[in-house]
Amino acid sequence: MPKEEARIEYMDPMILKPHPVNEEVYRDAMPDQEFLDTVAEMGVVTPLVCLPNNVVLSGHRRMIAARMTDQATVPLVRADITDPDEQARFLVMMNRQRDKTNEQKCREYSVLKPIEMEAAKLRRNEEGEGDGRKSRDIAAQAVGMDYRTAEKGIVVLEEIDLAESDEDHERADGLRLQLNKSISKAFKRIRREKDTLMDSVESVVPDRLRPVFELAREIKGIVNVIGKCRVRLEEMFEEDGGEHLPVTEILSDANNWSSALVSGRPFAVCPICKGSGCDQCEDLGWMHQAQWGSLPEAIRKPAIELEVEDPQDG
Repeated sequence: MPKEEARIEYMDPMILKPHPVNEEVYRDAMPDQEFLDTVAEMGVVTPLVCLPNNVVLSGHRRMIAARMTDQATVPLVRADITDPDEQARFLVMMNRQRDKTNEQKCREYSVLKPIEMEAAKLRRNEEGEGDGRKSRDIAAQAVGMDYRTAEKGIVVLEEIDLAESDEDHERADGLRLQLNKSISKAFKRIRREKDTLMDSVESVVPDRLRPVFELAREIKGIVNVIGKCRVRLEEMFEEDGGEHLPVTEILSDANNWSSALVSGRPFAVCPICKGSGCDQCEDLGWMHQAQWGSLPEAIRKPAIELEVEDPQDG
């Protein structure tokens, strides 16, 4: 990151190059007419931030405005950031005050989330444990979104990018317009079109794990019903006419039913930690290795482990 005392240089804006992350995330670096008029009259006032190879980290709109108004030079300072992840994080952070569309915020999240996941993995390796904050929460907070909303946005982005790769520009433009109006409505449109199955925090379940999650969800529903029945039975025992109910035996049977159902849940390895156990296993609705290992061997032995690379693959 450039220091306050960094030396200001002046360079021909035609020599500078945009950063690929900026192209991927923002896509609309074109300055408006008011900004162009200001640059034409006063030149570029705020220095750009550039890497040693003249790639711009901050100031893409200023670079374009300078080119469009035939400025001979622009001021810039150098940032000697060699790590691509740190470059991407710096670029996104430098755009915090910018007015952004929902699409741009979701693309920021899609860039930051894997970076934060890798950083969390390194912290666990170095310190033996994570810092208690979930990677997706850190990434979402950085772009001013709730992670559940950001995850929905990623699903829509995938469909937009797929439509563009297929040159179906009408679909891509329609989804983009709806996304920028309402992430939730755009996401619901995708779900209606694809009948997408979601886990407990609305991450997409891969098609090959759909039967596992559908069965696990049904089992969870039955366990919840048993829990409600237990509560009601205890209440009935306290009411007139319920004093002769064999509550102890009934509750014991109910506990056995619940335990048997929970123990028999389908098993799918968490795609984030690969089964080693992480703070996202339970939230996502996956069973991690520690839970699996605690089940009776008779249940574990015939089971088939299903491993995936990412909860949104498929």
